[in-house]
Amino acid sequence: MSNRGEECRSWAKDDPLMLAYHDHRWCRPCRDDRELFAMLCLEGQQAGLSWSTIIHKEAAIRRAFDDFDIETVAGYTDEQVEALMQNPDIIRNRAKIRSAIKNANAILKLRESGEYATFSDYIWHFTDGKQIIHQLRGFEEMPARSELSERVSRDMKKRGFSFVGPVIIYSYLQGIGVIDDHLVGCPCKASSEVPGREEDLQEDPFAEYIREQEPEKREKGYAWYTAIGLQAVDGLKTSRYLQELAIRNIEGEISTKEVEQLLTDYYENSQGQKTPDRTDEADLVSLRIREVLAENSFSFTPNEYISIHRKLFRGVYSHAGKIRDYNLSKKEWVLNGHTVIYGSASELRATLDYDFAEERKFSYRGLEIDEIIHHLALFVSRLWQIHIFGEGNTRTTAVFFIKYLRTLGFDVTNDVFAENAWYFRNAMVRANYNDLRHGVHETTEFLELFLRNLLLNEKNELHNRDMHISGLLDTRGKVDISRGEADIRSGKVDIDTEKVDIDTEKVDIGRALDKYFSEASLKTRTHITEVYRTFGREAIFGRSDVQNCTGLRSSRASVLLKLLLEKGIIVPVSGHGKGKYRFASEFEG
Repeated sequence: MSNRGEECRSWAKDDPLMLAYHDHRWCRPCRDDRELFAMLCLEGQQAGLSWSTIIHKEAAIRRAFDDFDIETVAGYTDEQVEALMQNPDIIRNRAKIRSAIKNANAILKLRESGEYATFSDYIWHFTDGKQIIHQLRGFEEMPARSELSERVSRDMKKRGFSFVGPVIIYSYLQGIGVIDDHLVGCPCKASSEVPGREEDLQEDPFAEYIREQEPEKREKGYAWYTAIGLQAVDGLKTSRYLQELAIRNIEGEISTKEVEQLLTDYYENSQGQKTPDRTDEADLVSLRIREVLAENSFSFTPNEYISIHRKLFRGVYSHAGKIRDYNLSKKEWVLNGHTVIYGSASELRATLDYDFAEERKFSYRGLEIDEIIHHLALFVSRLWQIHIFGEGNTRTTAVFFIKYLRTLGFDVTNDVFAENAWYFRNAMVRANYNDLRHGVHETTEFLELFLRNLLLNEKNELHNRDMHISGLLDTRGKVDISRGEADIRSGKVDIDTEKVDIDTEKVDIGRALDKYFSEASLKTRTHITEVYRTFGREAIFGRSDVQNCTGLRSSRASVLLKLLLEKGIIVPVSGHGKGKYRFASEFEG
């Protein structure tokens, strides 16, 4: 490592955990809401303490706070706060604990408002989604706060966040990669040649090789680019050390076997300590994907599919190459926390064999390219939906699919997989999810856009936000409920649990909402309408009642009640137990 790189790491003081944090996490862009919330809490916990203290307690803090699941933390009770105060492994500061709860609720409120779809969208909008790369040559040039951190701090305070002073926020923006303050010359520093691109941190070194005229370099560059990019489907990122080794491999300086040996040595010394973000897994699996993509052999069989999983994850997962024997579900961001129905554990092999047999019988002869792409989207999404492995399904499916496409004559050597791996996964989720009560239907339209870019080199815009099911509300237009009769035939209202047929019942709360809560999003208005329709002006209700009539989870129901209280739309009622309310008499519904 260069002298400037050693200087940049000097604050880690030869502490393996701190060194790992510097090398793999500090100043690396993060766009995952849970991790953004986690880092906000950890930065708040640090106030008055050293970052080393936080890093060494981080694992315990994450366990104590339910791995910083936002909705879970938002719903913490006084009893849970007291339990945390008794935990000797964390920072036992009541104000900091309550700050985490307050900030979780602030994030939920931010999402509920409809102004930003995600906390990530909110945080990154301050820089238009771009990373700010400072060219510092010494730590004496690094500010404790900046105009940006002051602006973010002011706005977050207005939105109900706490422990977000400009100094804390500056450190937070470094920690989540909005700001890169690695010193010039540090190998962990992002490139500044293409400002604002998160990909500068990882993929840009390989982009030039895809355009190489020399076939061998182009193929190697594509394999590495794709292999590293695919780690994003599980929220993983590779180390810069692997990227350096990959470039040396592309240039012919070292073989893949030498890359593997150097990686092994790296992770056996103090510089390569395993980190909470599974960088070691990302590095090793990237190498193996590169090796599999370089192989010329391929057979279109279930055993080949299972074999690829074994090759990618041997030594990483104990179940590498094994079909799962349990049922599973996964909360999906694109589904607003809901899950796809995956294959039943008792039928996995039979289902896999059936899908392969059907595809083998299918003839592409005489089909137009649109028909071919549609069928390919159906095949790969169904293969993925089976989810025969406990983990690693998307990466395995992607590698198998790339090799299969090659047998069909497609030259899959562009950057589409590398730059849109998470989009690929979310598109397969949407291809396998139905919620007919709310007008959500499984669709391959997003996956087909991805495939058109991949196979035809089209330039369709691929945005994950376009797939989020909450977007269905936006495309239907606002429902006019201010006239007394809402015609839901011209604008269906999605309230998460059932259609509200207010065509048969006069509900005139539009003007009241405009008066009390004009900034409410369509979704929030819909929830309020349903609560009012269910309970009217006189009935008394609580959080569980709101959950039942809207389908909201407990934490979101609590947020809705809190909003209604703040706006004076509902008032607390005594004599009926804690947490009971009714609509305010002034609220003319």
